[in-house]
Amino acid sequence: METDWMVVKNAETKRFEARFPEITAPTDLPEYVSLSAGSAKEVLRSSRRFGASGHQIFVSGSSLLPDRSKVTWNVATLRNYRWHLLRHDKDTRLALVGLFFATAGICVDASLGVGKYLPVFPFSDGWLAAFSTLSYVLKIPGLMLAAVGVYRKQAS
Repeated sequence: METDWMVVKNAETKRFEARFPEITAPTDLPEYVSLSAGSAKEVLRSSRRFGASGHQIFVSGSSLLPDRSKVTWNVATLRNYRWHLLRHDKDTRLALVGLFFATAGICVDASLGVGKYLPVFPFSDGWLAAFSTLSYVLKIPGLMLAAVGVYRKQAS
């Protein structure tokens, strides 16, 4: 861990990647690093910029870290990196929200299916139709949201 590194936003750097200079970077550079500048913190995959020197870490332009700010870096794990992706990547969040709605619709549909054979709460036909409609209203847009999130993630 060193404190004299500076973050520079670079359009050529991929999202969730930190590029260290090859000459001045530590020889045992970990695969994942946690960069923090004040209250902003990101967990990124690290790589080397070949032939570069200095104490600048290149990050994506969409990074949460302020440009030209001094940062502290620590070793991170793959688990930290994946949790950071889940919380900060909007395409992944869109897919997870879609899967949540689809799962809720499937649960409503499954409870209606079980209720045919093991009636716990007797409902009228109108209520059964309303619950069936609710399950479709949750499943179809939920699966569409999940598909859009996955498609956008694959395209980027």
